[in-house]
Amino acid sequence: MKLIPLTDMRGQLRSGAPLPWGVRDAQGNLLLGKGHVIASDDMLEALLARGMFVDAEEAKAARGEAVAPPPMTFAARWNALQSRLSNVLRSPSDQYFLQRIGECVAVIATLGERSADQLIYSIVRHDHERYASYSVHHALHVGSLVALLARRLEWPQAKFESAVGAALTMNLSIVELQGQLAARGGRPNETQQEAIKAHPVMSATLLRAAGLTDPVWLEAVEQHHEVPGGTGYPGGVKEPSDVSQALRWIDIFLAKHAGRADRKPVPAQQAARDLFVSSQGHPVGAMLIKEFGIYPPGCFVKLASGETAVVVRRGAAANTPFAAAVTNKNGDALSDFPRRDTSLQQFAILSTIPDKAVMVRVPSERLYG
Repeated sequence: MKLIPLTDMRGQLRSGAPLPWGVRDAQGNLLLGKGHVIASDDMLEALLARGMFVDAEEAKAARGEAVAPPPMTFAARWNALQSRLSNVLRSPSDQYFLQRIGECVAVIATLGERSADQLIYSIVRHDHERYASYSVHHALHVGSLVALLARRLEWPQAKFESAVGAALTMNLSIVELQGQLAARGGRPNETQQEAIKAHPVMSATLLRAAGLTDPVWLEAVEQHHEVPGGTGYPGGVKEPSDVSQALRWIDIFLAKHAGRADRKPVPAQQAARDLFVSSQGHPVGAMLIKEFGIYPPGCFVKLASGETAVVVRRGAAANTPFAAAVTNKNGDALSDFPRRDTSLQQFAILSTIPDKAVMVRVPSERLYG
């Protein structure tokens, strides 16, 4: 029996509608029969997050019985990926842990290739006050940016997959602790400090216990807090790997951008500039500026037209992205979000605008539909 991950069939699922085929576990055992009705969207997302499968022959037969539903949107895939990763990272002893991490890596790669602007938008506009799930979202965001930069650096596929896998699992041993600290704020106590200092080694230990033998992945996890010259931790490695340093700089950048209960987030464009300066010419710092642009998708800007807009796509130059106007020059909200090419003089960007100064709700599905 050939099995297909249920996540690959997401576009054929609808809450309140009967299943077009049976849902099975990794051994092919039937868990939910064809025709079973999934009552709600929450139940559907929970089912997707569990890592279930579909018999390929059943799926093939079902395709001939029904009209294919519309393709799954970026937002739906992104939300499903967050739910799935949340479950996976909390179950490192599961026998299919590495397989499921690999599936998450594959989804991130696809989203990065097809929808890089929307991926960056989702990171920039993420609600960082969901502190309890900080570790999962942080892992996903680091993994996503590593994927974008690895493509720009033209890393081979095997190295690409190792790097993204390492990004998703580098904090595996402190998943719960990170959420607690983000929600509470303040300095960690002595026990927590010890766990933080040991987490690169402990996370690699959990990965080895799960069956991982990839030396690039394991080295990156063990060294993602090491600093060239030997001033990092836990081992004071003088020449850490290039993958580990990519993780380290992106980790620092996103930690600044995220904020915590006791610390306000730094705007993405400022965090990127700070990283470029502090990295002292490190390729990752330069690449991040190129990948994000000066005004990354998701940041709010004031245009020469007097309009307030949100950046939606990067342009030919780092300082001339495409934006969607959300208010007119009088401050009145716009419902159609007209596109503005900021390389044109009348729509040139005058400044960025703090998130709290924009009262208009901007649904991403309207911007990228």
